[in-house]
Amino acid sequence: MKTNIQKIQKMLLGAALCSTIGIAATGAAHAQLTSDTPVNKPFAFKVGAFFAGGREVRRYSSNINLAIEGEYRLQVLPSSNSTVLGSIGYITSNKDFQMVPLTISQVFRDPNNAVRSMYYYGYGFGIYATKLNSPDTTGKVKGLLGGFLVAGIEGKGPLFGEVKYHYVSKYDDRFVGGFQTTLGYRF
Repeated sequence: MKTNIQKIQKMLLGAALCSTIGIAATGAAHAQLTSDTPVNKPFAFKVGAFFAGGREVRRYSSNINLAIEGEYRLQVLPSSNSTVLGSIGYITSNKDFQMVPLTISQVFRDPNNAVRSMYYYGYGFGIYATKLNSPDTTGKVKGLLGGFLVAGIEGKGPLFGEVKYHYVSKYDDRFVGGFQTTLGYRF
């Protein structure tokens, strides 16, 4: 069962990376924050992989964990070319490691972007409901404070690719943060 999950996670990671490269290579036109562009759509769904930074998490889960996330645009701030986003995610590989990030973020876009695809970057913070079941931990769900840095690229259509680095407070002295790569769809 664990090898099947790992195969699925590797396929999702490959799809996310290939799609991100594809979006960058297509050379889509620069997206403006107007009502008819995908950038201005209020919802987004993302799927990809989470790479745990802590050895303990990798030991009791996997090197590659499934990551899914839903996002909603809370506010557009035209003066700073940014948006405020709320999101909820789910990261897991098995019953021994699960994390549910509930976050708020601010994402910035460059209106004078000279590249053919539009890039964005930002930061966020929130509560990470986390469970790590190992012999040295309690195995209970704990609400941990954390934050992240994010960077992404989007083309003319609704698809986009994103990379996040999560830094989360420790779970029973175990680091549960790490990198997340996802492919998203705006609607």
